[in-house]
Amino acid sequence: MRQKLNDIESGEVLLKNNNNADECYSSVPCWMKPFFWDVDISELDITKNRNYIIARLLSLGDQYTLKWVLETYKQDVILDVVKHSRGLLLKNAMFWKSYFNLNESEMRCFKVFEDMKDIYSF
Repeated sequence: MRQKLNDIESGEVLLKNNNNADECYSSVPCWMKPFFWDVDISELDITKNRNYIIARLLSLGDQYTLKWVLETYKQDVILDVVKHSRGLLLKNAMFWKSYFNLNESEMRCFKVFEDMKDIYSF
C-alpha cells in the first residue's frame, strides 16, 4: 500500500496520484516493476531510495521512466546522482555527461570505468 509523504515541503520529490491530484505518494509506480526485478517495488520509497531509483532508471529505463524521473525529481537531485553514482552504464554515462555538460572527472562512474579497464576490455 502506498504511503503518503509526511514531509513534502522540501519540494525534492512530488508524485501525484491520478485519482486525487492533491495526494502525494512515496512509492514507485507499479508499471516500473520490470526495471526493479531484483527488489520488492512496494518497499521502494521515492525519497529514501531516490539515489538507487534515479540511477537505475537513468541506466536501464525507457522514455517513459525518464519522463517520470524528470517530473518527479528536481534537476539538481538528478545531477547529484549522475555525479556520484558508480552504477551508470558507460553509454548512459556519456549521455548524461553531455546532457549536464560535465567533465568525466566530475562523474564517479568514469573512475570505476577506468579501474575496470585493467580487468575488462571495453
